[in-house]
Amino acid sequence: METHLRRSSPLLFMQVLLFSFTRLLLASYGSLLPVIDENGSDLRTYIVHVSNPKDVVFTSPEDREAWHRSFLPSGDLQSGRPRMVFSYEKAISGFAARLTPEEVEAMRNVEGFLSALPDEELEPLTTYTSYFLGLNRVNGPWNATKMGAGMIVGVIDSGINPFHASFDDANMPPPPKRWRGKCDFNKSPVCNNKLIGARNFAASTHLPFDVTGHGTHVASTVAGNFVQDANVNGYAAGVASGVAPRAHLAIYKAKSNSELLAAVDQAIYDRVDVLSISMGLPSERFYHRNSIAVGALAATEHGILVNCAAGNSGPFHATLHNDAPWVMTVAATTTDRALSVELRLGNGVIHRGETLDGLHKFPDVSLPLVFPGDSDNNGERTCVDRMLGGIDVAGKIVLCVGDEMVPPSIPGQVVARAGAAAMILANSASRGYTILVDPSDLPTVRISHSDAQEIISYLRSFPNPGVRLIPRGTMYGLLPSPAVAHFSSRGPSTVNGGVVKPDILAPGVNILGATLSGSSFAVMSGTSMAAPHVSGVAALIKAAHPRWSPAAIKSAMMTTSYARDKSGSWLTDQTGNKASIYATGAGHVNPLRASDPGLVYDIDPRDYVGYLCGVGYGDDEVSIVARRTVNCAAVKTITAEQLNYPIIAMTIWSGWPQNVSRTVTNVGQSPAMYTVAVDMAACVEVTVTPSTLSFTRPNQRMTFTATFTPVGRFIPGMTFSGELRWVSASHVVRSPLSVFFS
Repeated sequence: METHLRRSSPLLFMQVLLFSFTRLLLASYGSLLPVIDENGSDLRTYIVHVSNPKDVVFTSPEDREAWHRSFLPSGDLQSGRPRMVFSYEKAISGFAARLTPEEVEAMRNVEGFLSALPDEELEPLTTYTSYFLGLNRVNGPWNATKMGAGMIVGVIDSGINPFHASFDDANMPPPPKRWRGKCDFNKSPVCNNKLIGARNFAASTHLPFDVTGHGTHVASTVAGNFVQDANVNGYAAGVASGVAPRAHLAIYKAKSNSELLAAVDQAIYDRVDVLSISMGLPSERFYHRNSIAVGALAATEHGILVNCAAGNSGPFHATLHNDAPWVMTVAATTTDRALSVELRLGNGVIHRGETLDGLHKFPDVSLPLVFPGDSDNNGERTCVDRMLGGIDVAGKIVLCVGDEMVPPSIPGQVVARAGAAAMILANSASRGYTILVDPSDLPTVRISHSDAQEIISYLRSFPNPGVRLIPRGTMYGLLPSPAVAHFSSRGPSTVNGGVVKPDILAPGVNILGATLSGSSFAVMSGTSMAAPHVSGVAALIKAAHPRWSPAAIKSAMMTTSYARDKSGSWLTDQTGNKASIYATGAGHVNPLRASDPGLVYDIDPRDYVGYLCGVGYGDDEVSIVARRTVNCAAVKTITAEQLNYPIIAMTIWSGWPQNVSRTVTNVGQSPAMYTVAVDMAACVEVTVTPSTLSFTRPNQRMTFTATFTPVGRFIPGMTFSGELRWVSASHVVRSPLSVFFS
């Protein structure tokens, strides 16, 4: 594959080869390993982290690749297939190569080797939202930021359908002059002023075409152009667009760790402004073993804000993905839109559900309602058992209970084959009020767990229960909204030392986006859908403030987010109760205020190295993440509490007061005076010094200290939340507080 890594410097190339050959003679593989036959071997791709050689400066990608090849036992496999898969320049210090476990073990004796990790497949963490976010208001962000014009958003995902109307370049300016990317679509004129680049790094394909629809949906959410008459089966009809409709898109197709690192490498070279990643590893792991974390830090150091999906393993705690402090970790919420169906029971009681089925698919009369789930047989309750409890369902409406481990299409197929007229699919208790809609084989209505319990009670109380399903089209203004989705992964992080995650919430339930056909749309749900909303907002902020750092843009979104829903109540979760800070992070993204935050909590990327040392990573582990040799003994260490993060978290180990400091930068008007206000649980007293901050000039920095003092007895293991606000005549800068009693 031709990439930016194809430049040469013959003299240094020979120097590196000589240096490498000498080094390998001195630190050999012990006994020589044979050239590997791919058939029958346990050959696989490994990501290998190495130190750069001292006193050698690479002046070309070929020189660097020669150094990387010096670690390999042979240049090619017995089949002639090259061992080297990727030689990385920016994303990590290292390479990806085809090796056996024995070869990796032998490589550990080679000077400069740090670690090797088997490559892994990544998992996808999968119209109206622009209006829901307030983007199109008269004085809204689109006017102030020219809809993200001039910004380049990189999307690392499953590729793209370049022929969809969302990627038409009507009214789009040419790419910025700094753009260095290219288009991999067989030299055909596919790319344009909207889709300015598309690269393929996936080994299983040759072109960046999307075959799953995930990447296409994500890209249209970030920066899709305006498309008239967008809808799915008549629902959610309107004008569709991405959050930053005038931003440019650069697509990088990747499916595994090694491919993602190659995509990050290329995106840095191409000079994107924002990077959106709606994929994650199967499980969270320490950062020196996490390619997304390592690549994201490289991008951050090059001024690129990386937005990642938080994961879809909720509602359970400690299930986060992508929780490094330099990453914007995005969780998912509902909106106030419903694709509504009225369920009118035989006793006159009305419940509300949602559907993706067309308005004319439902029977227009009341039909008998049956429930195969009165036994203890889970297969009958979930309608995956073809016997359906021995009930005759032909011509009737069947109530089934959803199962987290069973795709909704399966009960739909079972019930349809039995001759049912329609299906009501009830949420399990863990899904609560979060209703996801999916395509189905017969007319299907999804209902909340609470509604399901009432309908089951009705079924058991009336001798001839019936129901009529009446489509009501798309409804807006429903409450409570937004609410945290049941699937959205929760904190706390198990690997970041105490930095509160996720960072922010964004719409991620029943999101309309582009699909694989030319002009149609699909509805998808997941934190995969939430992350591109935040990537789009980041592009709008960057357009307004091109010199802001990734940490400043991140801070602006977090401190201007809102913690109360449209009714003024605290944000809730799928149970209807107040959501915890480990579900909401700072709150729901608010583009109306994010470009004018007043103050920001900025972070120098070098502080992340001090943080890694401070939370207990060793020298080699920090060197892998930092992509350079690090001696923690020579680094000013920073604990998780001390990192200049917009959320202030404190662990209290005893009854004594504990302090933490933060530095804020004035990015608003000057002069300006801010006064502190604190809300906290009664068991913790928070004192802030100084209590006022007076700024006399732009970009002035001031530091304050917050002292946390336990009041009375406290219970170990409890977490209490609150907020600290800096209030001026024109701004409220809000930082959530989290106190954990250890």
